[in-house]
Amino acid sequence: MALAILPFVYASETNVKRNNEPSFVTTKNNQFFLDGKPFPFTAANAYWMHQLDDVDLENTFSSIGASGLKVITTLAYDDVVDEPPPFGAPYFQLFQGDTITLNEAGLQRLDAVVNLAEHYELKLMLTLTGNWFPSTKGVKNPKPHGFLSNSYGGADVYVQQLSTSGFHDSFYTDPTIINAFKDYVKTIVTRYVNSTAIFSWQIMDDPQCASTLPASPSCTAQTLATWHDDIYNFIKSIDCNHLVGTGDTWFYNEAAPVYPTKRGVDGLDARGSGETLIDLAKRGGASLRASLARALNIARISTRAVPAMDWGGSQLVTQPGVGGMSYRRGDPTQQAIDSGTAFIGQQAANAATWGIPIMLTGFGAVSQSSVAFFTPRNSSTVVVPPPGSYIPTDQEQGQIYTAWLAETRNKGFGGAVLYQWNQTCLAKVGANPIIINENSPNDGYTASPEALAAVELNAQLQA
Repeated sequence: MALAILPFVYASETNVKRNNEPSFVTTKNNQFFLDGKPFPFTAANAYWMHQLDDVDLENTFSSIGASGLKVITTLAYDDVVDEPPPFGAPYFQLFQGDTITLNEAGLQRLDAVVNLAEHYELKLMLTLTGNWFPSTKGVKNPKPHGFLSNSYGGADVYVQQLSTSGFHDSFYTDPTIINAFKDYVKTIVTRYVNSTAIFSWQIMDDPQCASTLPASPSCTAQTLATWHDDIYNFIKSIDCNHLVGTGDTWFYNEAAPVYPTKRGVDGLDARGSGETLIDLAKRGGASLRASLARALNIARISTRAVPAMDWGGSQLVTQPGVGGMSYRRGDPTQQAIDSGTAFIGQQAANAATWGIPIMLTGFGAVSQSSVAFFTPRNSSTVVVPPPGSYIPTDQEQGQIYTAWLAETRNKGFGGAVLYQWNQTCLAKVGANPIIINENSPNDGYTASPEALAAVELNAQLQA
């Protein structure tokens, strides 16, 4: 199959700065540094930023900066299939079978994001692709392109358009797909290679063997390790200024205990001392195994030799009614706090053996004020949590975030990224379909005022 890629233009020579010059973030041991000083940070995910016009974009940067946050995670990919999205929504790549066309007008919206970050002296973690892309086929009144974080394309688009395998993990192994992705990565990385606004490249958000497309029988932890090593080295060959990491829980080892003490899961007795998730699943019932399925999947693909990443990432994003967030006895808020802080402690202990910084690349819990919008990563529609699920109030969400963030400080995390930022008073209502009631998109994880106060406090305590 021939692959036509239009119209990528590469500069034959790039004047590249060196990463020891001022204003590029570096690492030493387990810390981030900026201009020779430690750079611990609090951040927020605003994946939708390039979808905003100039006025709303500037207001968003102003609000985030005023909150004391230093870093913003946002998307540097936006893939569409067959035709551009309606309403003139920005996009970056158009896939039409094996023909991929760059949209320069869309990339100029990413330029605007980078330029404003430089103006406000904020840093960006730019994500180059994502794991999840659920189909909207048959969905009544689907959300517009760009509303959900899983509507921007990513790995499954490459597989569906450039391969006939039907397996998600072809993204990591098919040479045609790998080369196409590298072409896009080169376009983005060289475009911003000298920008001091870039904190780090994030290779992929939540990389896994499976997505909406299934995993092949041959996908293993090593599959992801090999691919990450390859992409990391490719980026470093064209950009020596910026850090490179990935949005994976890649310190997680299924053979190691995750929680050091007994923990209630779905109302069942927790593991005994030293018991692993797998041990618990083996002796638990079917409902327990189902509730642990996603956690075990993440652990399974993350059990690997650490790739040559500049930092380690872990995600602490709970789902109502899944795993440790559905309780039938005790104080559910305290249990949510305890399970989260234990997770943070385990990640810190594992990270310490590698001598590089670690961060929460995303943390979040759905609160009662946003549960009506709850849309899991592999869904394009709202999902109603099971009856009796623990869903924290806005005040409890703030308490949970306060405790989790305190533990990241206690354990020496380099940073923590709120999932997700809620921007209010957006002006382009009607003309931009992702804006609803003057608010930015909400998939259930929008931070309540109490949660935002916890995030702002963390930023102040880091200063």
